[in-house]
Amino acid sequence: MIVETLKALCDELCTSTTSMQQQVVNKLLNKGQSIVPDLMAYFEDLKDDKSRVTLLLVLLKLKDHRAEALFKKLLKSNNEDIRTLSAQGLVFLNSPFAMQACIATINDSIDFAHSDITPSVLSLADMGDAVLPAILHLLNDKDENTRQHAQKIFELVTYKKIQNQYKPHALSDIARQAWNKLWDENGAYRWDMQEDIRLAAMKKWEQWIERKTL
Repeated sequence: MIVETLKALCDELCTSTTSMQQQVVNKLLNKGQSIVPDLMAYFEDLKDDKSRVTLLLVLLKLKDHRAEALFKKLLKSNNEDIRTLSAQGLVFLNSPFAMQACIATINDSIDFAHSDITPSVLSLADMGDAVLPAILHLLNDKDENTRQHAQKIFELVTYKKIQNQYKPHALSDIARQAWNKLWDENGAYRWDMQEDIRLAAMKKWEQWIERKTL
């Protein structure tokens, strides 16, 4: 049973204004991973998604593998922010399910200032080359958002590879020109191009992935 002082902190977290929440979050984080089982029990009793999201942020930051099963279960939530945070929780834990979870949530919690960006897009891009074979098929997905997000991941991963070749001038025009050349050589893919052109570009990227060289 959750101890009363911890319950009081959780109650305060879920009812505080946004400006005050960080103070409560810090108090919970300072208690360390020992509180994770009680936090999960408290979470299961919560009914409103806003409070669940708030508490998930704490569980995510505690990086405790005992929360992995909860994160996996919440990937089926009807709330996209809960799904997103659950995928991020698996990323933070370096879970073998992290890539799969991020692909499943690739369109969740879109940054409306940058429609091609979601938390899972950024996490997948951070996984580097290993993610490209797993998302290649998404470049021809029926859903436009999915194609756009898959394109962004390909762009971020391949551009980082180019940048690493041009250190200490990774942000130079030379690096950008080299990446543009690579992109054009592989079909100049765009998520909104005709399907036959998309498929041709995908074939080139498939061959590039197999070569594993730039």
